[in-house]
Amino acid sequence: MLGNYAFRPGIILSIIMLILVGLFTKLGFWQLSRAEEKQNLKETIEYRNNQPPLIVGGLMKFGPDMRFRKVVVRGIFRSDLQIFLEGKKHNGRTGYHVITPLCIAGSDVHVLINRGWIEMGRDWNTLPAAPAPEGIVEIKGTIDFPANPLFVSAPSAASGTGWGKRWPFLDLEYFASQNEIVLQPFVILQNPGDQHGFVRDWPAFDPKWEMHIGYAIQWFAFAVITAGIYLGLSVTRRKNQHEEAL
Repeated sequence: MLGNYAFRPGIILSIIMLILVGLFTKLGFWQLSRAEEKQNLKETIEYRNNQPPLIVGGLMKFGPDMRFRKVVVRGIFRSDLQIFLEGKKHNGRTGYHVITPLCIAGSDVHVLINRGWIEMGRDWNTLPAAPAPEGIVEIKGTIDFPANPLFVSAPSAASGTGWGKRWPFLDLEYFASQNEIVLQPFVILQNPGDQHGFVRDWPAFDPKWEMHIGYAIQWFAFAVITAGIYLGLSVTRRKNQHEEAL
């Protein structure tokens, strides 16, 4: 009690306040943890990009922890197994990403090379010409792990159906089973400066950790506002003797 004012919170109002303030505070700290994760990821990407390129061999198996790492691989392109990823945009134009398997030199292991973007022709039924060089080639690029769309999966290899040369997304396991080859579990995004490819304007991966700091501030602000509203609704003014007499 302070002067003519008294703090008289209701039980239901107090329960609602505790739930909301607790929820908003928890979400604020969660956003701070996300910001820390994204900041660590950005530092990891910068570290991997600054490392010397790794040489990809037939027996080497790189996991997701090697994403964004620069690599070099030598081998022979398998143009007969080349596919086109649909719906890829560049400067507002629709086209494909050209995916060509490379048989790694000295082995029977393959790795998929994303050779870049090529524009779709006027006739959808006719795929654009995307010839690959013959003989031993050296490819430089960056490791990437394609993610499948949520709730969408490739058809079973045993179903007898296939996507042909046009694929809606890249499923590595399905590609390996369809073509009965041993495949590295990643894709190499070919360097823009490499020869024998197409438009390779790969988007820079930006974790945007600062965004989560802004979200955290908003959630903490909601918690403070909720507490302020609670105090405002819980404080009542007592009537003085003159007002009671009236």
